[in-house]
Amino acid sequence: MYKDSDIKKLQYGEPELNLGDGLKVMAWKSKTSFILRKRMKGKSTPLAITLGSLPDMNIEEAQAKASKFRALIREGINPKEYLEEEAEKKRLQNLADEANAVTLLQVLEAKENHAIATGIGSSENHLKNRRYAICSVYKDWLDLPFTHITSSMVSERFNEISSSQNGRKVEYAK
Repeated sequence: MYKDSDIKKLQYGEPELNLGDGLKVMAWKSKTSFILRKRMKGKSTPLAITLGSLPDMNIEEAQAKASKFRALIREGINPKEYLEEEAEKKRLQNLADEANAVTLLQVLEAKENHAIATGIGSSENHLKNRRYAICSVYKDWLDLPFTHITSSMVSERFNEISSSQNGRKVEYAK
C-alpha cells in the first residue's frame, strides 16, 4: 500500500502508481494527479477522471472521491456529467439566492439611479412622486425580496386601493 510520502516522490516520466480498483496516481510536469479509470457498462473505452492533485488532495481523500464515483459508474451515471449537473444546479441556486436578496426598496433605488444616469424620468417631481407612491402603497413590501412579489399580490393591492371602500380612485391605484 502506498503512502502520501511515496506519491510526493513520484517524478514526471515515471510510470503511474496503481492504488487499486481503477485509482491511479500520475506525475505530470507541473503537478501530480489522482486519476480514476473505470469502464462504464456498455461503453468500449474506460472513463478517465481527474479527481484532484497534490498537495490539495491526499490518498484518503482521493480514495473517498473515487469510491463515490465508482458508485455512480455502477449506477450507469457518468461522473463528469454528474459534476457538470451539480455545478449547474449550484450556479442556478446562487442566482436564485442572489435574486431573492434584492428587495423592492433596492429595486426602487436602482430605478432612481438609472433615471438620474439616463436623464429619463429624473426630474425632482418624478423622483419624489415615484418614491412617495411606492413607499406609501407598498410600504409593507419594501423589505420583501423582489422575486417574492407575485402578479396576484399586485392585482390584489390594485383592487384594494381602487375600491370605493377606501375612498381612493383607480387613477391613484395605477
